[in-house]
Amino acid sequence: MTITQTVDIPISHRLIIDVPSEIPAGRTVLTFTPARDDTEYLTALPANRERLYKAVEHIEQGKNIISFENLEQAIQFAEKQAAAL
Repeated sequence: MTITQTVDIPISHRLIIDVPSEIPAGRTVLTFTPARDDTEYLTALPANRERLYKAVEHIEQGKNIISFENLEQAIQFAEKQAAAL
């Protein structure tokens, strides 16, 4: 199982993480890769720019926010969305 999450590295370079219960106990490999800024790419096409700005606006207004109790719910939701395409 692989879980990817983007986090901000604080100035202290110290992170405290909670590991999801879906990850079994034992040795684990953590990989740190600088995140790239995709803003320019995402806003290059007018339709994408409009959709991105609308999504940001909705987040700021608290609209269309979807939350999940656990990773399994998120995966099930994503699978349903993909099947509907």
